[in-house]
Amino acid sequence: MLAAFCNIVPYLHPASITGEARVLCLQDIVETHLLRDIAARSENFFQAASVVQDLRGVLARTYVQVKTLRQEVKLCTSCSSNLRLGLQQLTQHSLCSFSQAPDGSASEVYHRAMT
Repeated sequence: MLAAFCNIVPYLHPASITGEARVLCLQDIVETHLLRDIAARSENFFQAASVVQDLRGVLARTYVQVKTLRQEVKLCTSCSSNLRLGLQQLTQHSLCSFSQAPDGSASEVYHRAMT
């Protein structure tokens, strides 16, 4: 580590550093390396946090879209069922009014259509 420090601060020669000064220099070296590591990792950390935040946003929008689509499918299914029921009722009503004359007797038109 002392060699690394000397590369960083070339005007200090290892032989000129003794005792407490040497400890302080080594402490500075360690701090410098830690700061570099922390800076590099914190950048990665914040990039990862940003990606996670973006992913949460995408998932939230997707959830809303899926919920909306489910509601639309439910509404379409309900409308389709109501239309089918209405068509059946209309068909039955048409057949009944087509087959019966206003006085309740069988209609000639119905008999002609059936033959």
